[in-house]
This record gives sequence, structure tokens and C-alpha cells, in this order.
Amino acid sequence: MGFSGSTLLGAPHFAKGANVPIMHQAIPAGAKNPLRAAPEIVRRVAQQLGVGHLILSHVGAFPLDPAIAELKTAYCDLLTVGADLQFTAVK
Repeated sequence: MGFSGSTLLGAPHFAKGANVPIMHQAIPAGAKNPLRAAPEIVRRVAQQLGVGHLILSHVGAFPLDPAIAELKTAYCDLLTVGADLQFTAVK
């Protein structure tokens, strides 16, 4: 398991070999913020890691469907959208 912060800087390196990365999704699709990873960055990192299960955390207060659609343009494996105090079993 690997956990990233909001920028995902270095994520492909620190999470190499992780079967389930947990990545922040703090901004909506189409947004630009140098301190946060947009959905297309999360998608690219998940692809680079080649994982079969991705957990999104730190989800911002924005319409989530467009962000999920952006992720699924190239990442179609198991996706879990986390919530506060959520327990997610992983293998």
C-alpha cells in the first residue's frame, strides 16, 4: 500500500510495488493548481504504477462524476472513493 499527498510528486517512485495506492483527489477535473493533483495527474500516476486498485482520498467539495470520468478515460480497474473514517479491506 502506498499513500500520496496532494501533489503526487514522486508518487511513481515511493509507491512502486504497492498493490493499492491511496491518492488525494482534492481538485475537480479541468482545474489547475500547482499544489494539488488534478484527476488527469492521478490517472497518469495510477497507470504508471500499474495497480489493480486505486483508492481516492481527501476528496474535495466539487462534483465528483467529472473527476471519476477523467480517471476512467484510461484507468478502468477497481476504484474506491474514500470517505472519512471509512474502512476498506485490501488484499
